[in-house]
Amino acid sequence: MAAVPVFGTRAAGVSYRYRPSAYALVRNPRGDFAVARTPVACFLPGGGIDAGETPEQTVEREAREECGLVLRPLSRIGQAIEICYSIADDAHYEKDSVFIEAEVTGNVTATESDHELLWLIADDAITALSHCSHRWAVQRLLDR
Repeated sequence: MAAVPVFGTRAAGVSYRYRPSAYALVRNPRGDFAVARTPVACFLPGGGIDAGETPEQTVEREAREECGLVLRPLSRIGQAIEICYSIADDAHYEKDSVFIEAEVTGNVTATESDHELLWLIADDAITALSHCSHRWAVQRLLDR
């Protein structure tokens, strides 16, 4: 079994909250990737896994809330850990993330008004994504 890659650096004396999460790798018919832009960063659609939720259920819920995308999860692309700081929460996290390839089956009205859905070509998505683990996941899907 391959080791789970870790992105980011822990700072001495800082307490990190463990946060299981899941993110979707979604492409449109042209091959562009869905990216959720917030006022502070760009991410793949997804987020924290709620109690009792599977990673697949998380990406389905989060993509609806953030981007208005109705998804059908296809396959798990990989898992990675991101050591990061959230400005919004003023907290340090160890985000243990599952990355899932998914396809769009419909659209609804997004409920998180501070998120904007962008469709970016692979190189632009990799450049725009704020977390190294998200960039890694896009490249991992492209390399398949």
